[in-house]
Amino acid sequence: MRTFPINDFQLPSNSEEVVKKTWQALGSWRAFLIAVDGRSGLGKSVFARYLSFRLNMPLFELDEFKTGNGLLDHREELKALIKRRISADRPVIVEGLLAKEVLIRVECQTDWQVRLSNANFVGPEEFRDVCENYEARFTPDIIAKATFVGDYTDWVIPQS
Repeated sequence: MRTFPINDFQLPSNSEEVVKKTWQALGSWRAFLIAVDGRSGLGKSVFARYLSFRLNMPLFELDEFKTGNGLLDHREELKALIKRRISADRPVIVEGLLAKEVLIRVECQTDWQVRLSNANFVGPEEFRDVCENYEARFTPDIIAKATFVGDYTDWVIPQS
């Protein structure tokens, strides 16, 4: 076993291009919902936090709203928070596995989709089929080229 490789997560090689194109898609400060998705273990959260910092807008991480009833079930607060931000004519970023599908389920329209991707990384076996199906149905606006590749099945998160 090895420790959780937090230092192995790097920003995608085209991070600044993704930031620039996302900013261009936004155009002006307005209601705009950005979804950041990708397979488990690619660094979605790390990149979404970076994007949030660079664009100076809030980020909602889907993991914080899960109900425990599967990948697509999330608490109602998620919808309320997104709707409040959009109704105030403000942009927001939402990050997570199957993000666009989750947003559809909570009746929120995505304006821009960023997908972290790495051809050498398929993610954990338990999510492989659902991720392949999702990726076939939803085409992102831009791909962030994830640089992390590794076998994370033996990670141990250090106890403080």
